[in-house]
Amino acid sequence: MNKFVLHPTPAIIIIVLLFYLSCLSFAQQSGKIISSEEANNNFGAVGQVTVVSKSFIETMLKRAGRSIMFKVAESGLMILDEKRNLLFPQSAEIKLKKEDVFTVYSSSIVYDLLTREKGTSLNIEKRAEVLSITFGLYTLEFGSLCPPFCN
Repeated sequence: MNKFVLHPTPAIIIIVLLFYLSCLSFAQQSGKIISSEEANNNFGAVGQVTVVSKSFIETMLKRAGRSIMFKVAESGLMILDEKRNLLFPQSAEIKLKKEDVFTVYSSSIVYDLLTREKGTSLNIEKRAEVLSITFGLYTLEFGSLCPPFCN
C-alpha cells in the first residue's frame, strides 16, 4: 500500500516563515514620522486641531501598552489603549461600539516623536482622510485603522 507523503521543501518553509515575520512586524509597528511639510503636501490641510500637553501624552502612553488609539469626534478627543479600553476622557457616559473607528499608532513611534523636539504641546490633527499627530516640525502619519486592523 502506497502512502502519499508531502514533504515541504526548504524554499516553501522559508517563504512561509518570511510571510509570518512580515505580518508580525506590521502588527507591532504602526505609524511613520515625516516632516510636517510632507504631511501637508500628502494628506492635505488640517481641518480640526486639538492641542494637548506632552506630559499628558506621556501619561497616556504609560497606560496604553504597545499601541495607542486616537479619534477626534464631535465631543472631542478620545484615546484608547491597546485593548480598546477608554483612557480619555474618563467618563462613564461614553459607550464605545465595536464599529467605532480609531487611528492606531505604536507607542514606541509616538515616544520617538516626543524625543525629536523640545516643545511642551502636540497637535492632534484631523485632516480630510487621516488623523495626524504633530510635534514641532514632525508629524506622525500612516496609522492603521481599528477596526479592521486591531491588535
